Amino acid sequence: MKKLFIALVLFLAGLGINKAQDRYNVDFNYFYHTLAPYGEWISIDADLVVWRPSAVQIDWRPYSIGNWSWTENGWYWDSYEPFGWATYHYGRWIFDDYYGWVWMPDNVWGPAWVEWRYDDNYIGWAPLPPYATFHVDFGIHFSINWRSNYRHWNFVGYRDFCDLHVYYHFINHSFVHNFFSRTKYRTNYYRQNDGIFNGGVHRKLVEKRSGVVVRERNITRTNSLEDFKNSRERNDNVIRAFRPEGKELQRYNKSKDIQIRNGNRNLDINRDKITISGRSRDNDSRSIENEIGEINQRTGSRVKDSNNTRTEVRDVTKKQNSGTRESPVIKSEKKNNNESNRTEVKRSTKSSYSPKLETRKSTSSRYESPQSTTRSTSSSSVRTKSRR
Repeated sequence: MKKLFIALVLFLAGLGINKAQDRYNVDFNYFYHTLAPYGEWISIDADLVVWRPSAVQIDWRPYSIGNWSWTENGWYWDSYEPFGWATYHYGRWIFDDYYGWVWMPDNVWGPAWVEWRYDDNYIGWAPLPPYATFHVDFGIHFSINWRSNYRHWNFVGYRDFCDLHVYYHFINHSFVHNFFSRTKYRTNYYRQNDGIFNGGVHRKLVEKRSGVVVRERNITRTNSLEDFKNSRERNDNVIRAFRPEGKELQRYNKSKDIQIRNGNRNLDINRDKITISGRSRDNDSRSIENEIGEINQRTGSRVKDSNNTRTEVRDVTKKQNSGTRESPVIKSEKKNNNESNRTEVKRSTKSSYSPKLETRKSTSSRYESPQSTTRSTSSSSVRTKSRR
């Protein structure tokens, strides 16, 4: 009888967790409409749809334009980008040699979805791939043997980790590969207080290494996109977070037109291993792609012809984005270019990445938020600037 009672309690607790998670689930149709002004939706072979930002620099990476804050949900990425409320708190990112960085939507909210690396001097983070899913029992689970390219990581010294302009302190990649393999790997996501907690690198370790006290900021949530857009003032104690629900989700009904263009190429990705909300895409009868197909049938939404789209910004070169091992190009670079890299490191270990800024109001002091410059579309720019 006692065992039966314990089993019943655990079952009801599980139901409570699922209800708490589903309460903030976002209809994918909402993502389609609200992210369209900031990028393009691309259909890959009609069964995989991704989103790509359209107004970012050629060397842009996810989780770079914003700052880290410690909150009741652990490390929270406070983005300055208008699409950040969605792409850094839902879904996953993947880098492709042809398309660049693309985002795959999911409806599970988190304070940030990144993997971590650290040593005694540096702390770094990179977007979790579509192969990573959160499970309440064991945190982040990978469906493949995953190892991300060191070029996709942002590294800073501990003292700069919580800086409001952390992107100015990124370590140059010519220096990163010298210590990348010596850093420890970490994810550290778990369920706490009816929500997902991003423990990342321990707060006390960051304080110890940086010599700076990391204060906790409160998260105030709004379910109105207009209110979120209008609340642009910086508050050192409060983070304004947007999580759509209820009437806000109903604002974008399925009668509105969605423009999805046909991709020119397939993604360099193991599609059978992509997960969404803990389920395999190929087994999910209500997958994102099926939902888009249904919306298109009902509304007659236009699919752009790939022949009329803009030139892809990244040149198709040798593969440098292997999910399970480093590419031969990177290995050769490590072996043959150490001397030139040492010279470059002595000159500067900071990244050349410097987004344009615009002034934004602050409750305590002058505060600036970045606004990325438009990605170049000329073929000459692709040859000279693309480093992926």
